[in-house]
Amino acid sequence: MANEILITALFTLIVLALGFAWVGGYLDTYQKKAQERALDMMGENKASYGLKSMLSTRLYRGLYGPVTHVYQVP
Repeated sequence: MANEILITALFTLIVLALGFAWVGGYLDTYQKKAQERALDMMGENKASYGLKSMLSTRLYRGLYGPVTHVYQVP
C-alpha cells in the first residue's frame, strides 16, 4: 500500500514538474529539436503555412492562369 502511494506521488510530481517547465518555456529547445526530427522523417520543411499557401497559389496561377471564381461549400 505504501509503495502505491509513493509511486502515485512520484508520478504526480514528475507530471507537475514537466507541466510547469513546459508552460515556463524551459522545454522549447527540446520541442524544437523534436519537431525538426519529425518534419525530417515526414520529408517536410519548416516553412510556415502562410508561405506554403502563397507559393502554392503562385504556382497554381502560373500553371492555370488567374482564379476567376471560387466555389463555396454550403
